[in-house]
Amino acid sequence: MYILARRAPPESSKNEGLTANPTSSQAKKLGVVGGGPMRLMTFIMILSSTLALGGCDQFKGPKGDPGAQGVAGPAGPKGEAGPQGPLGPQGLQGPKGDPGAPAPASFRVVTGDGGVTCADNEVLVSLICANGAPVGAKCSASDQATGLCVRR
Repeated sequence: MYILARRAPPESSKNEGLTANPTSSQAKKLGVVGGGPMRLMTFIMILSSTLALGGCDQFKGPKGDPGAQGVAGPAGPKGEAGPQGPLGPQGLQGPKGDPGAPAPASFRVVTGDGGVTCADNEVLVSLICANGAPVGAKCSASDQATGLCVRR
């Protein structure tokens, strides 16, 4: 294929020496766009390739069998605790229990003339005299005394 060059008007000195089939560098200098049919053919090839490849994903073959199970990965970090759930229904009442043994008395009231004494495992916590105030842990000799003893 021959590239034909335009001849510039004769007053232009830069176009001198052009041949009927200029080289590509000469055509580029002159701004001659060559290869019109070649460009058209290239455009048609690109367009047809685009259309042909554009529909490739529409024609799928039959689905294959699933692959084997992969190896389990490492455990992830522990997550945060979730919100508290709603309160459940009340349970049934249980059977009545057996009565327990009577509790030993931890307090004991003692009386006496002039004073009182508690057992070895008890402590005197209070003393009241019938007449007057107590003197230490005793009342006067003829006075009635009432005391309160507590287990240790």
